[in-house]
Amino acid sequence: MLLKMKRVGLILMIGVWGVGCSGPATKGQVAPTAGPGPKPTLQNSPPVIQGNIEILPKYVPPGGEAFARVSASDPDQDKLQYSWTVEGGEIIEGSTSSVLRWKSGTQSDKVVLTVTVKDGKNYVDKSITVNIAAQFLEVEIPTAGPIKKGMHFLVYLSASSFDQVSAFSVKLQYDPTKVELIRVIPDGILKNKGVLTALQFVRAGTVQVAFWQTEGDGIQGSGLLASVLMRALADLTDANVPLMEVKWEEFFPTFRNAVGKDLPVGIRAKKGGGKILVEEKAEPSKEDKKTIEKEEKSSEGKNQK
Repeated sequence: MLLKMKRVGLILMIGVWGVGCSGPATKGQVAPTAGPGPKPTLQNSPPVIQGNIEILPKYVPPGGEAFARVSASDPDQDKLQYSWTVEGGEIIEGSTSSVLRWKSGTQSDKVVLTVTVKDGKNYVDKSITVNIAAQFLEVEIPTAGPIKKGMHFLVYLSASSFDQVSAFSVKLQYDPTKVELIRVIPDGILKNKGVLTALQFVRAGTVQVAFWQTEGDGIQGSGLLASVLMRALADLTDANVPLMEVKWEEFFPTFRNAVGKDLPVGIRAKKGGGKILVEEKAEPSKEDKKTIEKEEKSSEGKNQK
């Protein structure tokens, strides 16, 4: 009996020792687990550009100005930085902004714009190719000043390489504290049979002019379309004739053919055109007064038809 108890105690001691020892795990035992280590470093996500680069206006002529706009975000809420490059044109302003103002080259048939968006660690870029419009409306602004208070002068609207343009509408901007709109006079090509003109919307600083052709296949080729008669309300120098800045964000010019289809026609400003009716005197001469009266009567008769 005593011998049997000693054997049981020996077996129990061996069993306890086997469970409590810290040696390598054998078959049937569970290995000890390691404690928590350092957290993995999170990777930075690059910025995301939503959609394509937007071009305003849609059609840009040679030497014409336009805007490019991009929309981007960052998954990590990092501050974004922008940079633009322009091939076939030049940057005017906004090279480090989400909105770029740019100008096409006078000899370019296309312009490639590329924007790079950075978050300080990663970057993403996107490009767009803009095909330059071969036909366009040109706003010719006189800059052979100075233009003194009271002087009358003409701003010309001219067609360049028009192809079956049956209707168009443009909105022109000017400084109403320095310039007064007198009248828009149909001229040149618009004197042809079946062409009508109208002032759709006029307020201080803005005139929206519309032309449409009721007969024929539309306006073809190049030439003078209309003269905008204006009067200076203040002395204007050669550098600050405050006329005809087209605000593309607010209004897009439209050009259509006889069946109402939109045509790829651009619009641009040209300084050095137009005509100053009085160059030295503050009031019009007798000859200039006759010219003004003749143009106004011609316009009134045209609009009444």
